[in-house]
Amino acid sequence: MKTILVALIFAAAVFAFGCISSQQEAGQGQMVGSDTDAHGCIGSAGYVWCNVTQECMRPWEQNCTLSVQEQARRFCNATNVEKVYA
Repeated sequence: MKTILVALIFAAAVFAFGCISSQQEAGQGQMVGSDTDAHGCIGSAGYVWCNVTQECMRPWEQNCTLSVQEQARRFCNATNVEKVYA
């Protein structure tokens, strides 16, 4: 009778510890830093999408604006920006 009781307690303990470890593993579904938006920018690293430059950027590292030459090239649809200023 004692051996059956000890065996049942042992089996219950193994079952309980098995449930605890599977709950811990279930909470680890998403890796840190794997949060990308629709454009592929990693928000947790500070990257945001810039429509002007069409790339991911950090706002505190660079501005999301075009240079005067790039604005002129896009406005005039010219590949040689010097023609715009001539």
